[in-house]
Formats: sequence, structure tokens, C-alpha cells
Amino acid sequence: MTELNTKLIEAIADESVLCIKRGDFDDAKDLYFVLLDKIQESLKPSLKDPYFMAKLIRDTNSKDEIRSTQAMMLLSYFKDRNLLP
Repeated sequence: MTELNTKLIEAIADESVLCIKRGDFDDAKDLYFVLLDKIQESLKPSLKDPYFMAKLIRDTNSKDEIRSTQAMMLLSYFKDRNLLP
């Protein structure tokens, strides 16, 4: 397994947020999924944590557009990649 390039991860995350801010949700989701693919193994333990999942679901209703959009994209990612328990 290759070591994660933190600068690349940070750049992808920043660009995804910029896409959300300008209303480009398709590109934001695509970038977010690329980022999540790179860290997928680190995310798997969180799926077993009911508090994490509850917070994620709660965040989908946040008044903060970035937070709610990212939470929705993360749930979508888990579903699309068949990672949900």
C-alpha cells in the first residue's frame, strides 16, 4: 500500500469545498469520492460506531451547507460502495 500524500488529500478536500460553495455539487461529490477512496480503510471502523453514524445523520440536517453536503456525500459514498452494515 502506498503512503497517503497529505498535500494531495488536502488539495482534493479544499477543491471539493470550493465546488460546494459555488454550487457545483456534481464535481464536489466526484472529488469527495476520490478522497474517500484514498482513505476508505481508515473509515471502515467508524461504520461500526453507532454514535458516528448518528452524528453523520444529524449533520445532514445542519444549517451549515458545507457540513450538511459533506455528510450527505459521505452517506452516499457508504451506500454506493456497499460499506453500510
